[in-house]
Amino acid sequence: MRMRTFLVLILAAFTAAQISAQSNALPFARGLYFAGAGHYSATDGGFDGQSVYLVDSGAEILVVPRINMGFGGGGLIGYRADNWAYEAGGSYRASGSSWLGQPYDTTSLGFTFDVQWLPLAATSLQPYLSAGLGISTLTVRNGSSGITVGDAQYYLGGFRFGVGLEAWATRRLFIRLQGIYRIDRVVSVQGADDTSRIDLSDPLNANGYELSLIVGYVVL
Repeated sequence: MRMRTFLVLILAAFTAAQISAQSNALPFARGLYFAGAGHYSATDGGFDGQSVYLVDSGAEILVVPRINMGFGGGGLIGYRADNWAYEAGGSYRASGSSWLGQPYDTTSLGFTFDVQWLPLAATSLQPYLSAGLGISTLTVRNGSSGITVGDAQYYLGGFRFGVGLEAWATRRLFIRLQGIYRIDRVVSVQGADDTSRIDLSDPLNANGYELSLIVGYVVL
């Protein structure tokens, strides 16, 4: 009898949670949203400030600098469901770097696709877990020396995992604090004298992290 009562209570609680998650009383609006983001990020791994890549049979040298932490920004477009959100975004970051003590300017242009799981849909303050994919291009200004001196290009791709906290100011306006750890690899490089990318047989570790402040608005 006690077991039956316990099972009935569990079923009732589960049903109530489902009804709550599907009701219009949720503190947010489902639908398409746009957001702007500010990032503070770092790239570590094999970017050690000492290594080089020799391309074109050694005729061209690409430096692998140590990259400083830097600020960047970007935009997001996403869709918010009850306990899930799906979003794609683009970002840009400019930061300093150094190779054997010599300073270089670096920039990064990236694109991401992330999925968030938000288990506490009935509250206006919602912690979440995030996972996704990202690709980016890292440019080292004048980091390539051969027949000419020009930019060195590094092409990255990998996985993203993170946690965050989302606060709904209104049913359409939200603010989000997010931390992401990136598992990235440089899969190809390109120097100033190259007409095409050169694939790497041993991809370079380019792991890093980013802290973000995101403000978004549900439009549809």
